[in-house]
Amino acid sequence: MLPNSDPKGPPTKPNLNIVRVNIDGTLYTWKLAVHYFRQQPDSEDRDRCFIMTGSMVAWIDSPGNWEYTVSKYGLRGLMRTARRNAWEQGIRINYVAPCWIRSAIRTKEYEEWLENNGIKFGETEDCAGCMMRISCDRTIAGRSFMITPRSRIRQGFMDSNKEDYGDDEPDLKQNQETQVRIIEDQWVDGYVVRTFKERAEWEKDES
Repeated sequence: MLPNSDPKGPPTKPNLNIVRVNIDGTLYTWKLAVHYFRQQPDSEDRDRCFIMTGSMVAWIDSPGNWEYTVSKYGLRGLMRTARRNAWEQGIRINYVAPCWIRSAIRTKEYEEWLENNGIKFGETEDCAGCMMRISCDRTIAGRSFMITPRSRIRQGFMDSNKEDYGDDEPDLKQNQETQVRIIEDQWVDGYVVRTFKERAEWEKDES
């Protein structure tokens, strides 16, 4: 975003390939998933489950990772938006956020350097285990799970418990409750989102 931009020259176009893949790609996939989910029978023996791969950077600062961090925050925002009404179509949406995971895209030397600087790696198997847990438990909806080092959590993953506000955060709790009430939506055929003017007239008629 910044290193290649000379303030004395014309602005340069940023490379947003990561955003295109992580944001655009996921939005297209979500759109297709919802379309085909709705073609399936909505019954007790079927499930409509959508899981996104996020990152721990959706909660922490990660200097230099501009596009990646923006995209992972964005996917968490998608989950929090969609979860409010996806249930009306029997759809569950959840977010899985790995910590550092060993990968072939890095050299062995670099991963050793990371460990020497305090990084603790999670396990690839725990990413799969977390997704299996979500897939098999139909009560899990609208949640974010973190993949963590086994030295911290024995099973290697846990619910972040950071997607809803309690009485210890009264301002955020009230803001959330108000937002859901005034920015309403329904995932039912024929529903039309009211404009402010239409809503005001409707509430006047109701009174």
